[in-house]
Amino acid sequence: IFILLLTWVGYLIHPLNQIRIYIEKVRNGENPTLKIDRHDEIGELASALVSMNEEIKRQEFLKEEMVQNISHDLKTPIATIKSYGESIKDGIYPYETLEKSVDVIIEHADRLEKKVHSLLLLNRMGYLASEDKLDHKVDMIDIVAKAMQSLKVVRPEIKLETDISPAFYPGSEEPWRVVIENLLDNAIRYARSHVLLHLSPGECSVYNDGPSIPLDR
Repeated sequence: IFILLLTWVGYLIHPLNQIRIYIEKVRNGENPTLKIDRHDEIGELASALVSMNEEIKRQEFLKEEMVQNISHDLKTPIATIKSYGESIKDGIYPYETLEKSVDVIIEHADRLEKKVHSLLLLNRMGYLASEDKLDHKVDMIDIVAKAMQSLKVVRPEIKLETDISPAFYPGSEEPWRVVIENLLDNAIRYARSHVLLHLSPGECSVYNDGPSIPLDR
């Protein structure tokens, strides 16, 4: 009876020790594995812990991805406000007149305000779905014009050219504007002298005369 009792206690304690070690490794930021092939309460507990850890990792990945995307989205409005403000301080009006140049600054300040409100709404059910209305179409020529006007002061020495045809893309204005601004921002950053944006109903592409990206990247 004593030997059977010891065997039974060991049968219980060993998987519990495995679970304890697994929890400690997770707490220390390690990437442990836990395999307990049992069909009782201990096995269910082990499976629940593994599932919980995987869900935590997934949430952390989504959080990091969201922070990176938001940081990228905020970069262009901030750079535009800074560039326009510095130009106006030097007595230069990037967009024809002082009033129009200030309007650009106000517009991008409004965009930043909307993005901050969007962050506060991210935890509400259905927010992303409500923002991505694919049944609605936006005028891409208007979006391209706004993006070009915003970014032309980042590197004034770069010539911005367009080859555009009337195009209406599904979605809402702000996400498409972020896409166009990101494409232009990257192109302007590495261009030598000019950037060309091509827009058609089925394609949007940006070319610059800077160094080419290696084929193996």
